[in-house]
Amino acid sequence: MPFNFAKAYPTHRYQDGDIFLGVDDDNHEIGVTLETNALTIGGSGAGKGAALLITNARRWPHSLVCIDPKGENTALTWEARRDMGQVVGALDPFHVAKDCEEIRVSINPLQGIREDDPRARATILAIANGLIVSHDPKHMEWTEGARKIWAGLIAYNASEAPAEYRTFKALRDMIMQPDTLADGSGGLYEDAQAMAASQAFGGLVRSAGIAIMTAIEKGKGMERDFLGLAQRATQWLDDPAIAAALGSSTFDLDDLLTGRATLYLVLPADDVSEYAGFLRLFIKSTLRTMGKQSTLSGADKAECLYLLDEFYSLGKLEEAQEATGRMRGYGVHLWPFVQNMGQISSLYGKDGVETFFTNSDCHLFLGNDQDHTALEYISNRIGKNTPEDIGETPPHRHTATKRNPDARSPFGYRPSGFPFETATERRSKIDTEDENARRATDALNAKNEADYQHKMRMVGQARLS
Repeated sequence: MPFNFAKAYPTHRYQDGDIFLGVDDDNHEIGVTLETNALTIGGSGAGKGAALLITNARRWPHSLVCIDPKGENTALTWEARRDMGQVVGALDPFHVAKDCEEIRVSINPLQGIREDDPRARATILAIANGLIVSHDPKHMEWTEGARKIWAGLIAYNASEAPAEYRTFKALRDMIMQPDTLADGSGGLYEDAQAMAASQAFGGLVRSAGIAIMTAIEKGKGMERDFLGLAQRATQWLDDPAIAAALGSSTFDLDDLLTGRATLYLVLPADDVSEYAGFLRLFIKSTLRTMGKQSTLSGADKAECLYLLDEFYSLGKLEEAQEATGRMRGYGVHLWPFVQNMGQISSLYGKDGVETFFTNSDCHLFLGNDQDHTALEYISNRIGKNTPEDIGETPPHRHTATKRNPDARSPFGYRPSGFPFETATERRSKIDTEDENARRATDALNAKNEADYQHKMRMVGQARLS
């Protein structure tokens, strides 16, 4: 019998502005209104692209940021979003998305940094954080050290460099200089000395300059490890296609604050891990942009949905764990897509997993046959059977009626023409029939009782094993 989900759960009938989940057996559209976030655990090839990413990119009426490793979602949805009246841009340095030339953009997050902006220091820290990916919480001290060096470089560039040199390419060239030139002058050490003398951006420049000088002078130790990681972790900035995509701005991230802008972040699927810093940089930058709404009232806030495919590749995003509860205050709805529960756990730990689930209005599971942790979680969340679920009451006991063997038969003769049966014969016959009826009734009662006890043993067991 078809199940009418929309009738059974009328609060989940799809409305404009919900996330779209599909249709029930009666073709009613099902959706969930997002107050906070959503989360999808979907194995490879489970259909999350066609079932969730593409359909929601076509329907979501507000601002959208979409990670699109293959470019397929971009190619299939950008025209629908443009027809909604959205400003649409695809940051697609390797031209992966097909037939999207007219929406390809470049964005330079460094261009808008001004020392007189009270938010500039926090913006610089967010950009530096975004550049360097970490998948190992045990090495966060080195990761944070490398990020602080990059924060100082960005701040130094913003305070000292001419406008045309406020690019990631210029910063990458700077950090990759030899420690000193062949004649002992210049090089990275000289720039670090100048940084150490700077008071710009609340000491960001100075602390990074001192760290770089210490690294070069000692040649080993933690500072040298910080510098080495800052150099290694940003090798992706050397790619000419990446440098071009970050060299200037033809798309304004502030357009997201209008509620009418869409940004696709596109990379070749095989290169997502190698260029994860690129994706991470813009997730951090756009979240920073949306954070400008933190002081606005609900009616004035623009909403922005983040479709975060390949979420694990971004490494640990502190905002995603620590601020999921307050993202609502920014108008932000995060929708991460991961392949298994272990990916979240390895980045954020057990408490982090619970944070993601607690701060999500909708948990979607697809193709989890091999993910036993996810299956156990699903079973636990669905809960255990109650007596009401079983819907059984103790069975009615049947009783066999015993007849009076002395009662006169309505017939005084045997149907076959034999002589009249004697009273003894009649009593024996009735006793035999009554005993057979009693045994049959007892068997029926025993079967009904056994069936009832079997069903009641399901009380307390998982509704979904």
